[in-house]
Amino acid sequence: MPDMECPCHPAHGYPRVPMSDVRLGVLLWSQATDWPSFEAGARTVDRLGYDHLWTWDHLYAIFGNPYQPIFEGWMTLAAWAKTTARTRLGLLVGANTFRNPGLVARLATTLDHLSGGRAILGLGGAWFELEHQAHGIDFGRSAGERLDWLDRVGAGDPGAATR
Repeated sequence: MPDMECPCHPAHGYPRVPMSDVRLGVLLWSQATDWPSFEAGARTVDRLGYDHLWTWDHLYAIFGNPYQPIFEGWMTLAAWAKTTARTRLGLLVGANTFRNPGLVARLATTLDHLSGGRAILGLGGAWFELEHQAHGIDFGRSAGERLDWLDRVGAGDPGAATR
């Protein structure tokens, strides 16, 4: 029996929307690899027809030794934009605390232009405290606190995007 308490249920006047087509993507780890292999993986994902190609946004490796080599997320996406043709590109997800929100907007816009409209923007509150401590980035007390500027943007605060 459908949940009639849901405010978006058809019984409350909302149209029934069919499920969209399933989309598949691949997350390529940006650690424990070399660039030629990493780039070849991206080209393979694109050639095989996957819809999305992701990497993560970390300053340190998140599996194994945190000090092993790792590629930076936005630079990776920019390079992939020029070596792939159809797969959409994004970070899974962008660490909100690493960069000024205005800079993130500019990075996402530039990636969208480089990729011919294939950029996907995903934001997260960050979780790996070591990355913040090592680079002098305020970690905050919770993911909600690290994303509170989004509420201010939604409320029309023009200064929110500069923190």
